[in-house]
Amino acid sequence: MENGPSIDCHHCHHVSGHAQHDEQRHLIVDLGTNCRDYLVVSAWLHSSLAAWGQGAAIMLVCYFGALRERLGIKSEEITDLSGCHTAGDILTKLSAKSERHHQAFSSIGNICVAVDQEHASLESPLDGAEEIAFFPPVTGG
Repeated sequence: MENGPSIDCHHCHHVSGHAQHDEQRHLIVDLGTNCRDYLVVSAWLHSSLAAWGQGAAIMLVCYFGALRERLGIKSEEITDLSGCHTAGDILTKLSAKSERHHQAFSSIGNICVAVDQEHASLESPLDGAEEIAFFPPVTGG
């Protein structure tokens, strides 16, 4: 592979015309017919691969507080990020995913968001973000 990493063939997995994940959270992408043409990439490069058209971007979505309770899950992965440029776009996509998602997001007045563990707004751009978290407003005293 030109201008790319050299990869020991003993670490390659056979993939026939598609991308897959192995148990070590690497993405293996078929770029050709021989082993040296396979590219093994850590999960944090998924966004770049999607831009190249070689794989699917994956974003980890974490839920906290009442959202976690209402959804019954701590987190999930979104593999279809088409049309998602802001945190609000992700929220819209998730709300349409199922009735349970719609009800959970509708029941929380103002939803707070963090993108890659930094407080953000629904208008915040994703720009290659790997993780987004949604949680209800928190008050303290």
